[in-house]
Amino acid sequence: FERNARRGALVDIGANVGHLMKPMVRIFAEPVMVASIGEVDPNTGDLCKDLNGKPILYAFEPNPDCLAELDKIAARMKQARIAVMPFAVADTSGEMTFYHNGGGDQGGSLSRDVSSSRGFRNAKNDVVKVVSLDDFFKYSVFVHLLKIDAEG
Repeated sequence: FERNARRGALVDIGANVGHLMKPMVRIFAEPVMVASIGEVDPNTGDLCKDLNGKPILYAFEPNPDCLAELDKIAARMKQARIAVMPFAVADTSGEMTFYHNGGGDQGGSLSRDVSSSRGFRNAKNDVVKVVSLDDFFKYSVFVHLLKIDAEG
């Protein structure tokens, strides 16, 4: 348990423009910047390399209008291990249509019905990559905190 807890993850689904990034990272005492994302450590089976045993924050956000701001925040938080993941999260991996207004609007949904009922004009319909958490964390990862704020 102790080894896995040190190598765990913070998961922010629907990170938007990163309002909760700083508080989530602070909970775990400012982890250190990640060396590589997406590679499996052959010694531990972890998705990311262990640097000082600190967890990594995976910030999932499919809205292209939010990604630039997330990248800026991650760059400013140099002592944190933050991976901005430009994907939506769903029950299966693949691609889906993401309905949103574009033009800097921060909302959107994978469901046309949800986005219409929330007042999105659906001016932009982008095909985005979608990942299931089962596929993303196919190797055993201890999740310290899972925050979900997503529509559809």
